[in-house]
Amino acid sequence: MLAPDICNFKLKHTHHNFSKCTLNGDQLDDIIAKHSFNHSLCAVFPDTLNLPSDISECFSFDTEYYKISKIPVSEFVDNVFIEAFVKRGELTALSLDTLLDIDNCAAVTPSGILVLSLTKVVFQELGVDKGPAVNLIKQMVSQKIQLHIDLKNSCFKPGKKNYDRIHNQLKKMKQLKMNFVLSWEPDNAKVCPSSIAAYFHKRGYLVEECFPSKTSRVDYNLKLPSESADPDEIFEWFGLYALGAREYPDPVHQEFLSTYPGMNMETVGQIVFIQWTGLFTTRKVGKILNELRKYMSTRPSIPFIGLHVQGFDDAPVSWDNKANHFLTCGDNNYSFILYPNENASIMKIY
Repeated sequence: MLAPDICNFKLKHTHHNFSKCTLNGDQLDDIIAKHSFNHSLCAVFPDTLNLPSDISECFSFDTEYYKISKIPVSEFVDNVFIEAFVKRGELTALSLDTLLDIDNCAAVTPSGILVLSLTKVVFQELGVDKGPAVNLIKQMVSQKIQLHIDLKNSCFKPGKKNYDRIHNQLKKMKQLKMNFVLSWEPDNAKVCPSSIAAYFHKRGYLVEECFPSKTSRVDYNLKLPSESADPDEIFEWFGLYALGAREYPDPVHQEFLSTYPGMNMETVGQIVFIQWTGLFTTRKVGKILNELRKYMSTRPSIPFIGLHVQGFDDAPVSWDNKANHFLTCGDNNYSFILYPNENASIMKIY
């Protein structure tokens, strides 16, 4: 058997973009708003021994979300559900245990778009066409079709031909029953976010409350990047440190490992690192950023603060609700470096 001619395989390029902005400007918030499905957050605090409780708690306070088992996708187009939750808050929902490249996947974005990433066979069986509230996107590489259904569209309601057909067809699709993780943030502060869990529980579905998992560490006597270092060098250092890379290989593995010299770092200090993994909404990430802004104002001597946000690999959409091409250049994450001089740097991967 001959080995495949891998030299002729076309490389899939990952795009990255560096930019600078002011710490309290809108650009950081705009980046957050364009990335709906956030799976992991990690932050690094150089020259720091202990974090104040309000910083530690901002990553974990009010971050619970819910896992709903075996929900038919038709539940999300039920008019009662749309009026009660989609139009009265921000709903973030994502199918769980589904592989984007081979399975049918679904999601609801905070802007109220139901996204269905379907195989060609299931799409043809569904029999839904493009309409005033429906957009079709064909993905040539994965041979899948995406349906974007605007649940907030004024014409998407009972009695309208487009709504009635989609609702009826989805109710027939037994293969579009999935496990979901979701979080709902009501516009009215007096309404409890857990109302959505009670809604699905009353409808007979298994509901589990989930909380993000945490890892943290404090490292001492480490070389730190200087304030004058280029942003791309700091981002690279941030990534290596978050992965636990050693500055020097140990003697046992030295001959097998390549070395990366990196930048010249003369300052030595301690670092606090925290990472949370779960489901984080855009509103929650925005609140965390605001807490980091406040903390930065109280620490004029801190070199910088790093924040990294990693998206879900198998989310059907990524930046700006565009199709996420997992396994064919599907990186979707971003990082911020915040400086005490009220400036910031952004690295966006797409």
